[in-house]
Amino acid sequence: RSIRGRLTISQGNLYAADSFGYWIKLDSKTGKLLENKAPKVFDINYAGVYTIGNYIVSGSDASQSVSTLDGKILWQLGKGHSGFGTPSCAILDGKTLYTATNWRNVIARDVNTGKVLWKDTNRQLIHPTINFNEDGNIILATGKFIQLLDKKTGKTIASNTKVPCGSFSQPICKDGKIFIGTQWD
Repeated sequence: RSIRGRLTISQGNLYAADSFGYWIKLDSKTGKLLENKAPKVFDINYAGVYTIGNYIVSGSDASQSVSTLDGKILWQLGKGHSGFGTPSCAILDGKTLYTATNWRNVIARDVNTGKVLWKDTNRQLIHPTINFNEDGNIILATGKFIQLLDKKTGKTIASNTKVPCGSFSQPICKDGKIFIGTQWD
């Protein structure tokens, strides 16, 4: 088993997910293992974890898990290994969790139940990142395009396909401008 993707620290603890979806919690000062929880659905393509508000999000397109900071698993969904779909980014707005998964899509879910509210499946996403713009809608930066998605429906509001990049840092909005770091010139 290997630790994949992003690590996160919250309330003095380090959180990680290994490649099979085990949820690992360490004391960030001592490195002592505090928890090592097995997933309900094994997936050999799990990726990193995100601490967002009072939630810990981990998983991939095929399997996902949301827990509270005290370790209570709120939900785990999945079909097991799909071969692709490690998450690149997760953001939270109230009780709606938005995730962008590599090679797959953007999904809006109820953070407490996992119920899918909408799923954007129009294209393959290459190393996608998402964030909110100043109006509260979603900026999707991926592959060679940037899109603005309606946060309630997932529908495309605007798009720019003339961006010469392979992957992006998470977009940030300020004064009506989008700032992103790029992999290529």
